[in-house]
Amino acid sequence: MPDNPRGQDNTDIPSSRSSAGMPHAAGSSHGGGYTPPPPAHSGSSPRVKNIIIGSIVTIATSTIVFLITQNLKKPDVDVKQKTTAAWNSYVGYENIYTSNVMSLSKDSSLTSFDAILKAFRTESEKFQRDVSDLADEKNIDKDLKKVLLRRLENERASLPVLEAYYTNMKKIDTADMTMKERVTATADEMSRYNEHVKGLSERAVNDIKGIAEVLSKRYDQKFLMSDFLIIEMSPKFIKTTDSMVNVLRSIEFDSNGNLLTEQVIIIKEKDIIGNWNADGAVFTFEKNGKMAWVIGGGQKATGTWKIEDNKLRLDGSINNSTKGYWLFNVTEVSENSLFLESVKDENIYYSLVRIITQ
Repeated sequence: MPDNPRGQDNTDIPSSRSSAGMPHAAGSSHGGGYTPPPPAHSGSSPRVKNIIIGSIVTIATSTIVFLITQNLKKPDVDVKQKTTAAWNSYVGYENIYTSNVMSLSKDSSLTSFDAILKAFRTESEKFQRDVSDLADEKNIDKDLKKVLLRRLENERASLPVLEAYYTNMKKIDTADMTMKERVTATADEMSRYNEHVKGLSERAVNDIKGIAEVLSKRYDQKFLMSDFLIIEMSPKFIKTTDSMVNVLRSIEFDSNGNLLTEQVIIIKEKDIIGNWNADGAVFTFEKNGKMAWVIGGGQKATGTWKIEDNKLRLDGSINNSTKGYWLFNVTEVSENSLFLESVKDENIYYSLVRIITQ
């Protein structure tokens, strides 16, 4: 089977996705449709991006709780004004950091473990500089200063933990395993790490709910924890990872560890509409039937999508040149994930994770 199947105009259809820990067959073309082949091996996947983002979010959330509970003694007017201003700046820095980290999940150019880690480090270093400067401000509450320094310590300590998780996922991705062994190991590692993140996040959010009213009275002003983007996003990231683990756990294999054909369910438009990350590629399915498929490397497919005979059909062209269509069975549908399997070749499949937006 050729590496680059050609459309009717004999133009190469570019590669479309990475293995991301799951081996796939090369692309193929058949009568009645074109299926783009997987892109060059990248060693990254959206599940890794999401779990790391969730970890960063949790560390920040825990720091906010500490700040609230430690800053209850009413300062004098000048300290109160400076502390309030510093707090507002801190909210801004946290939200910028969270937004920038979230945007990394949409960046299809990040196609390797090293590239993703480098991008996270860059954002973390910017955040650390901002918070460090804030902690050096004069006449801010001493407890706030302590918390800002504590936040910096937690941020610096978090990167080695994230790198260790990446190392484990990379070992799984490159190990000589059957598909069943690889999927099982990936699900186990994701579940273990997500349980750690989940415990920290749930305790932090519960504490925040109880103290928000006290803090508002303390400063005699509106002091809403909803100002922090991470308070809203942390549960979403955890839920997304849980969904992905459930998808991996539900995949069935034969006695040789090979993928079995999944049972096709009745799909609805609401299951498809949204923005999805598929191991580095980004799918966008709009309510009006338009679709975009950002493959990476300057390649993009645009066109339309529809449900046809309980299958997902994509009609479009690659970079406004090569035209074709792709037909998929849709399985394992959840709120934040779904599984696409090529109708023409069951060894070509895409594990989609919903891109969380504000």
